[in-house]
Amino acid sequence: MQIDEKSKQLQAKDDVMAEQAKLIAELQANQGAGELTGLEKYNHDKQRAKDFACAIAKSIWQMDTTEQIRTDDMVQYIKSILLEVSPKDLPEHDKSLKSWLRDIKPSHATEGGRKPKKALTEIPLTFKK
Repeated sequence: MQIDEKSKQLQAKDDVMAEQAKLIAELQANQGAGELTGLEKYNHDKQRAKDFACAIAKSIWQMDTTEQIRTDDMVQYIKSILLEVSPKDLPEHDKSLKSWLRDIKPSHATEGGRKPKKALTEIPLTFKK
């Protein structure tokens, strides 16, 4: 009878240990999932920079009531902002920045040709409600 009781106690302790081992494994798996490394971190940082650049460009284009800011101008504005905020996330070429803005640029930003001589040198920006 004593042997049966001891066996039951051992089995109960083994069950508790197995359950705790499962919990530890789950916690370790969850802990490792939150940290990005290598290529994942690089891609995440680039996507964050792209989203930031698009948000800034979109708001500036919304404030451009005279519709004078073209894509190349916006690329230079965004480039100067990213140089101050996060230079490591800045793409190597202006073409890359231009491709980031492709989906959000308004129709007036794609007009080709040279700017008129009478174009304003300072572009007024107006906040809209």
